Amino acid sequence: MKSRLLVCCFPICLDFTSFLLMCVCLGVAAATPFFWLLCEVKSVTANA
Repeated sequence: MKSRLLVCCFPICLDFTSFLLMCVCLGVAAATPFFWLLCEVKSVTANA
């Protein structure tokens, strides 16, 4: 009974994990240009 419940829950957990991973990847991809811009601004202000 327990193993059958685990089999039923496994695809849901797998979907949730891949969804979470996708969200992390999208977040990193979205944040990267902002971090790059921030570093550019910092280096420019440090040089000036």
